[in-house]
Amino acid sequence: MQIKKVYSPGQTFGGALLGGPVAATYFIYRNFQALDDMINAKKALLIGCASLVVLFCATIFLVDVDLGILIPLAYSFGASHIVSSFQFDKEKIKQSDSFDFVSEWQVIGITIISFIIVLAIFVGGITLLDTAGLLPPA
Repeated sequence: MQIKKVYSPGQTFGGALLGGPVAATYFIYRNFQALDDMINAKKALLIGCASLVVLFCATIFLVDVDLGILIPLAYSFGASHIVSSFQFDKEKIKQSDSFDFVSEWQVIGITIISFIIVLAIFVGGITLLDTAGLLPPA
């Protein structure tokens, strides 16, 4: 029997907090894949893409509202909750013969790549909107 590598709620929280919604979506998606639950894996991708669009729009139009760390904390707790409620908690992974934790180095690598993707989407999107004159006045 092959041991499948999965992300714990803590790994998901940390990766989502630092890597943004792309990391959160990836971790949830991969865990559903490890569970052979492709229906929920696809739903995770769809919801993750939609949340990225909503977050992007909220960032543009709520520039006067200082939410600071609240938005990243909200989606990080949400992602961690999804993993612990619908997939695995840390103890279940430890006790399982079928699953093991993904290495911390892999979590860090995916988090960095996700951060770069989110940064590129936000900077590129804002630049395009500014060039087109579609941004609200500062």
